[in-house]
Amino acid sequence: MALAAIGEANTAQKKAAREYFVRIDAGRPDLFDLFAVDFKFYFPKFGVGCGRAEFEILAAGLTSTFRSFAHDLQSFRYIEEKPNGAVAKQPAAASAASLSSATG
Repeated sequence: MALAAIGEANTAQKKAAREYFVRIDAGRPDLFDLFAVDFKFYFPKFGVGCGRAEFEILAAGLTSTFRSFAHDLQSFRYIEEKPNGAVAKQPAAASAASLSSATG
């Protein structure tokens, strides 16, 4: 397992993981350009999903609850485990994301 310094994404997989959060926060339609057609993902309270259609179900649920997302990318630590990819983890002291509620 390869660790990067906090805020650093120093390999192609870590850069793709960071770019995912950049595109999510900006609401960019080219988000899926980062993924293979049959990509697998895990999200708490959603579970495991596969592909764009299932990810769009997850996204629809999130966007019905939150107007926007703002991840503090400078506090993320990118962890790479080959061949599966990279994930981003924030230190426990930092909040996971700044979320604006769609209801208020």
